[in-house]
This record gives sequence, structure tokens and C-alpha cells, in this order.
Amino acid sequence: MNQHADLEGMNQLLKGSYMGESIFQDLKENLKNQKLISEFEHFLSIFQMHKDYLQSYVEKEGGTPSDDAGVMGSITDFLFHMKTMTITSDEEIISQSIDHMAMAIKALDEFEKRHSFLEVDEQKILSMMMHDYRSIYSTLKRIAIEFHV
Repeated sequence: MNQHADLEGMNQLLKGSYMGESIFQDLKENLKNQKLISEFEHFLSIFQMHKDYLQSYVEKEGGTPSDDAGVMGSITDFLFHMKTMTITSDEEIISQSIDHMAMAIKALDEFEKRHSFLEVDEQKILSMMMHDYRSIYSTLKRIAIEFHV
């Protein structure tokens, strides 16, 4: 894979990170339970860390990092934002969050399959993101048990 394709791929991950962060920020705004709010703040800090790593990598490799979710991501984000207006209970938010993390894990797995010849630094970022996504997913599943979702 050439460097241009690598940068495009990493920028695509960055756009997805913006979108995921925005979704979780919207969900957090509707939470009522303080423990859940704290968990979501922690998740958001992880998403921010991913964005920082991806931005730094793209810049280091001479590219221009994306600064938003892109056109399609923005449209998806807007539609999701409209949907979150109807989500009012912590239980619904937990359920939605689990679904979104499952989609994020699937998307990252598909990205990895499409980009099987990544550089070592790219592999490290991808591995860290997958580990974090699975950890967030597991945390949400545990919370779902606690909240009887």
C-alpha cells in the first residue's frame, strides 16, 4: 500500500472518530445518572485520545488531518442527533451505546481487513483503538446488567 492510501485510510479513521465522539456526546447530554455521566466522560476522553493519535500520525506523515466527520459523517451525525432527541431514559441510552460500539468494532475490523499492509505505527494505533472499543463495549454490557437493560 502506498503512503497516500495509508494517509487516506488513517484520515477515514479520524473522521469516524469525530463521528463516534459526537454520537456519545449527544447521548451523554440526555443521561440522568451521575455514574453513567462519568463513564461517558471517560469514553469521550478515550475518543479524544484516538483523534489526537490519528491527527498526529497524519501530520507526521506529511498529510493534512481531517478536522471533522466529513460530509457523509456530518449527515449521519445530524440524523442521529435528531434521533437522540427521542431517547430519554438512561436504559435506552445504554442500549443505543452498546449498538454503536458494536458497529464501531465491526467497522474497525472491516477497515483492518481492507488495509492489511499497514505500517507498524498504523498497526499500533489500530490495535489500541480496537482494544479500547472492546473495553468500552464490555463496560457498557456490564452497565446494562446493572441497569437491567
